[in-house]
Amino acid sequence: MINRDWITLYKKELGVERRLDLTHYTEYTLESLKEELQKLA
Repeated sequence: MINRDWITLYKKELGVERRLDLTHYTEYTLESLKEELQKLA
């Protein structure tokens, strides 16, 4: 999740690579994940 800790959001603000796994292109917040799952139901 994009908001898993403060350092991730800080790196995003700085414009540096923040992903732990470079093959993951989408990082969700809890709310955006819930919205995606609701679309599938």
